[in-house]
Amino acid sequence: MQSDDRDFFISYTSVDERWAMWVAEELEKKGYTTLVQAWDFTPGTNFIQSMHTATINCKRTIAILSEKYYESLYTQSEWQAAFAEDPTSEKSKLIPVRISDHKPKGLLKQIVYIDLFGLEEEIAKTKLIDGVDLSKRARNSQGFPGTKKKRNSGELPVNNIKLMRNKYFTGRSIILDEINTEFTIHDNSSFSQILTGTGGVGKTQLALEYAYNCGFEYDVVWWIEAEDPKMIIEGYREFAYKMGFIERDVEDSEIILSSVNSWTSQNRKWLFIFDNAETLEQVYDYLPIHPQGHIIITSRNTNWNEFGKVLEIDVFSELEAPIFMRKRTKLQDESGLDTLLVELGHLPLALEQASAYIINNCITYSEYKDLFDKFRIEILKKYPPLKYNYSVATTWVVSLDKIHDESSRQLLDILAFLYADSVDIQFFTTVSEHLDNPLSDKVNNVLEFNEIICKLKEYSLIKCSSNKISIHRLLQEVIQMSTDSKKWIGFLVNLVYDHLDYEFEDKKSWMTYKDMVDQIYSIANHGNRHKIEIGKVSFLYHQLGSFFNMVLNDFKRAESMYLEALKIREEIFGIYSKDTIITKNNLAGLYKDQGRYAEAEELYLSSIAICEAIFGAKGKLLLTLKDNLAQLYQVVGKYETARRLLIEVIDIKTSFYGSESSFVATSKGNLGVILTTLGEYEKAEILLIESLEIESNATGTQNENTASIFDALANVYTKLGKYNLAEKYFKDSLYIRRTIFTSEHYDVAISLNNLATFYMEMHCFNEAEPLLYESLDISKKILSMDPCEIATTYNNLGKVLTETGEYENAMKMLEKSIKLKKEYMEEEHIDFSASYTNLGNLYMSLEEYDLAEPFFKDAFKIRKKILGTKHPETINSINNLGVLYNAQMKFDKAEPLLVQALDYTKDVFGDEHKDTIESYYSLSVFYLQTKRQKEGIELLFKAIKLSKKVLGEEHETTIMINDYIRSSVLPYAKIVF
Repeated sequence: MQSDDRDFFISYTSVDERWAMWVAEELEKKGYTTLVQAWDFTPGTNFIQSMHTATINCKRTIAILSEKYYESLYTQSEWQAAFAEDPTSEKSKLIPVRISDHKPKGLLKQIVYIDLFGLEEEIAKTKLIDGVDLSKRARNSQGFPGTKKKRNSGELPVNNIKLMRNKYFTGRSIILDEINTEFTIHDNSSFSQILTGTGGVGKTQLALEYAYNCGFEYDVVWWIEAEDPKMIIEGYREFAYKMGFIERDVEDSEIILSSVNSWTSQNRKWLFIFDNAETLEQVYDYLPIHPQGHIIITSRNTNWNEFGKVLEIDVFSELEAPIFMRKRTKLQDESGLDTLLVELGHLPLALEQASAYIINNCITYSEYKDLFDKFRIEILKKYPPLKYNYSVATTWVVSLDKIHDESSRQLLDILAFLYADSVDIQFFTTVSEHLDNPLSDKVNNVLEFNEIICKLKEYSLIKCSSNKISIHRLLQEVIQMSTDSKKWIGFLVNLVYDHLDYEFEDKKSWMTYKDMVDQIYSIANHGNRHKIEIGKVSFLYHQLGSFFNMVLNDFKRAESMYLEALKIREEIFGIYSKDTIITKNNLAGLYKDQGRYAEAEELYLSSIAICEAIFGAKGKLLLTLKDNLAQLYQVVGKYETARRLLIEVIDIKTSFYGSESSFVATSKGNLGVILTTLGEYEKAEILLIESLEIESNATGTQNENTASIFDALANVYTKLGKYNLAEKYFKDSLYIRRTIFTSEHYDVAISLNNLATFYMEMHCFNEAEPLLYESLDISKKILSMDPCEIATTYNNLGKVLTETGEYENAMKMLEKSIKLKKEYMEEEHIDFSASYTNLGNLYMSLEEYDLAEPFFKDAFKIRKKILGTKHPETINSINNLGVLYNAQMKFDKAEPLLVQALDYTKDVFGDEHKDTIESYYSLSVFYLQTKRQKEGIELLFKAIKLSKKVLGEEHETTIMINDYIRSSVLPYAKIVF
């Protein structure tokens, strides 16, 4: 910093640095010298010393005054040093420059300041330069003092506004801008804007904020209560007296109206606000004739289009509502806020009352939510805002009292118990014949029904858009208090119970039911809360659970519905009820599909125990439960347990239904699948063929059960190396499903995936790829398609593309698979292990071994936790890690894993199984690569001998081992032995 004397030292806080630099620049343009921290204090120097030197060497100090200036300790030292030298200001050593809307404080009050706040730049420059000039000022006047002073925002002209500006006013910036824009466009002409909306939505507060925000642009702002004509006349009388048109005691309405109309037709720059007008018809004769100014009207009624521009005011947005609550309550703990806002429907009046209650009672959002859940609308009678005549509990009564038509009241009574945000008008036409008259007749007459809707909309009781009706949830509460709730809830529960259902195989019924889901859920909730028709309510929850699970694949909501149904059924029917057990069975199936196997098993076992206590060893429901439990045991690798259970089921079914029953065929097919997994292929083949014959004789060959048996047989023939037969049965299954279903059906997509998987095992990746893409295309179009199945298709595509060398696309498919699984599955669902394994294999193909390792480890961790150490998939993961470490030449890690994989496979399947043979082969390759030829060749020849015996000469595993022997072993095998 230079030490020479300068004209001015600029004192400021960091937030006002731009102002300081602007002042310095303008002064230097006029030949003055300045010292500014931003320009003259160099890094590394002592700041305090530099400041001290500046205050001594500079002739005068300019203080940039803002509210922050007084908070800084450094700025206090700077201006006080100048003040001490010139306490009477004779030498103008200290010159304050005011830049913000505040008044100088303390000793600075005494000093005349240069006021730059709110000035245009050129004016500010002149005022600054003139202010620092010590020469004698010219003795000229400043013009005619009668010229109107320019007002700033927040400064009102002539007005009668008694309401204080709302310091908690929040948001609404788009609407305020729209109002201002329209009035600006019509600055020199008449224009009217009407703010409409339901009670408590904030119409009055919005008009008030506009008055305070933009009132400075007018010469007069006049607020008129407009609920009835007498109040309008009174508002006009005050205005006419204030403006000097009439004496105080004049009460003749014609004289008052005439004087106001005369003034409003001859003057511009005025704003009249008519608050809470009923209808255009009611106030039309009292509005200004030939006005030249601006008018704002607030009204619940929406029918004002003939008079001006209508702006429909809605509740707070999702962004505005929490901002208002934070500003109003100043609570730090925001837990429970989001759910409270939803319950109160973002209605500004409700949020104001809730905030007042929270503040006055020193409670949290969560505590208020608990009180609201208990007392509902009663709590919203408390703490209505000052100067507002209504609480949430009463604000809608004004509009409701105007609805005298019986059919309109019936419609409102029904809407009070439906889903508030969207009621399809089709709901009423669908159930019209079951409605009470006169509403039933009106619904069937389009013109009359439209008239009802328009009338309710006109009073802001409902909104209507795209054939959807919405109603505020707190208005629903008010209606429920004034109507016969038990009657309407009972009516609606019976209505949807008797007439709204769906069939899983009927896609059209899905769409109808889907459109009604929100209404059924709302009705069920009301029935549950009031304990009305509670048995039927449990059925509604159960049906909703099944629909969310099997059609919409919304597993979280499905679980919630099943749990609600189960709770009711256990309470009113007891745990031994058939309905209770059916819900537990469905919930267990949902848990199984989500990978929550322990929870599913617990539900199945408890249900089986109850069924056995009721029905003994027989009964269709009991056998279904055991079938489902066996499938669960198969998934988690408890094959022997699953086998025993299914053998027991088959025996009971055979004795109960006969050996030729389709019911028996299903269980035999399930047992065949388990035997295939256990490697007992011949037994599996025999059992599946028996199942096929029974099913064909009982129901024919063209049905879903037959297609499933074909898939199971195809898997057996794949394991046996009978690839032509395997391909034939996979194709036959696909043909059946394409024949009996539409081309875009869930089961068609599954069949395409199955055939593609077969081709993948055959290394026919070009044949697999188009099938997988077709399956994926169908899956995306189907409402009921399980996202987990779509994830499986992405996973298979990732595997195929890896094998064909399309690594970038493979990566995309595998990432999509994992993303879908994370969205719909539990964190450690078993299906993640397949995607992780394929990602590991992809990185192995790229020789990115370090990237492959964490995925193989994650797959192993999931499989070990869920399936156990000796499940085939877990053993596969152990083997993958062994192969990986071998590739990384970490032989000390690789060998124990490969040996462990072989030992476990032998324990589970014995020697004569495909997986055991392949484990012998993997370990033999490891020994040969690590120069342990004798051990390697012994295992290799054992593998080929078993493969020829068990799988046959033409099996791909046999061919793979033979190829390796010919290329890598035979040249030196004789030397070793």
